[in-house]
Amino acid sequence: MAAAEETAEYVFLAFRVGTLTMAQPVERLREVLRYRPAQPVPNAPLFIEGLIEVRGELIPILDLRKRFGFPAEVTRRTRIVVTWIQQYPVGLVVDEAHALLRATLHQVQPVPPLPDTGLADLIVGALLDGEQIVLLPDLDLLLRPHERRLWLEFQPMAEVPPPLAEPGDRPA
Repeated sequence: MAAAEETAEYVFLAFRVGTLTMAQPVERLREVLRYRPAQPVPNAPLFIEGLIEVRGELIPILDLRKRFGFPAEVTRRTRIVVTWIQQYPVGLVVDEAHALLRATLHQVQPVPPLPDTGLADLIVGALLDGEQIVLLPDLDLLLRPHERRLWLEFQPMAEVPPPLAEPGDRPA
């Protein structure tokens, strides 16, 4: 790893999910919204709340509290963190989005093997913020394979460009 990469400073949005503090690079952040109920979608897993409209675009909402087994009480601090999972925008319901953290790659600590809690495979590193441990999840791994198939059903169909004409193809 180049020395410049190790000393480059990265900015993370910290948020609370139950008793955990997590963070995501701001490059993956689209916006933070006040919580509002989503339109439920039939037969979705319990942690997929449904859809909300944000400036003319429908965005699926996942409740990270439900995903990780925490109570899902809505308070005045509850937020929807709109980020990217794979190439799709998604809203993540969190208990609170509360700080911007600055860190270098050198400050990111590896996480030892964790018991399979549904969260273990998701955590790719951790930061220390004072005495608090801030977990760094890879949100692209948030969905299990069968959930990923369901997830794709919620995504807008990509426009497929018309096929290009082969050289020599000319209208008659």
